[in-house]
Amino acid sequence: MNQYCDVVAVGHCCIDRLCVLEDFPTENGSKHILDYQEQPGGSACQSMVALSRLGVKAGYMSPLGDDDVGKKLYQSALNEGVDMSCVRIEEGVSTHFTNVLINNKNQSRTFTSYHGKFEDMIFGEKEEDYIANAKILHLDNTKSIDGIRAADIAHKYHVKVSLDGSSLGDDHRLNIEIAKKADILVTAEKYPFHLTGRENLFEALTLLDRIFAPEVLITTLGEKGTAYFKDGQLSYYPAYKIKAKDTTGAGDTYHAAFLYAYLNKYPIDKAIDFASAAAAMNCLEIGGRAGIPHSPNEVFEFQKSHEHLLD
Repeated sequence: MNQYCDVVAVGHCCIDRLCVLEDFPTENGSKHILDYQEQPGGSACQSMVALSRLGVKAGYMSPLGDDDVGKKLYQSALNEGVDMSCVRIEEGVSTHFTNVLINNKNQSRTFTSYHGKFEDMIFGEKEEDYIANAKILHLDNTKSIDGIRAADIAHKYHVKVSLDGSSLGDDHRLNIEIAKKADILVTAEKYPFHLTGRENLFEALTLLDRIFAPEVLITTLGEKGTAYFKDGQLSYYPAYKIKAKDTTGAGDTYHAAFLYAYLNKYPIDKAIDFASAAAAMNCLEIGGRAGIPHSPNEVFEFQKSHEHLLD
């Protein structure tokens, strides 16, 4: 029997190979690597790790390869308390990895990624039961077809669907289709523009709200904070004042912390502030996992001891 979870995820899981560069090289040029680390990453799985650290029962569902990378990712998620009982291990398939190039001068990040050649997920009785008994299904857009099929199952059983709106696939019809499934749509800054073709954030979010009508519509803006759209009104909430080491995984932690707050029925302003604090904490360490808070109390203490950028 599966271990039922409050939140389950379908989406990306990979190894992040983090290279801190003295400066970003030009094409055909070279720069020294100042620091190198490998950490588990991938939007959907990373958010489940963050939720598990916050005390939420979280599970991950997408396939992994039987290579060393896949084995490491599987075990590291188990070690973090993430349920992996619905993960399919595929023989002979190389698991995803991402090279994260961090410019030490300005902490910018450049990604080169390999996505494993996995077949589309099979949602049998076991997988359907797993989703049906969750409170939230969390998706990213790395494999839209898997996400759309999982979302259809979730809605069949009145399970909320959360979408990490940060990446877009080549097939724009699928981008639209998966966005339509989201009850909780939290996007990165450029996503509303790319999805709608609008150049103004208010116009883009107005269109997303009119077409998709999500229960929650949020866009994260990095150090500029968070934009929240509701009933035709666009409200802004400030970010926390920190000296970031690396912003890798900040969005994944934001998603997890917001879902924690959502499950605990926080008012929207409190939920956004909690998510912003957790994301800021993530930026204080190199990589997407090292800085994820280990408990809600850690986030509360951070909120007490740090100011907002606009204060």
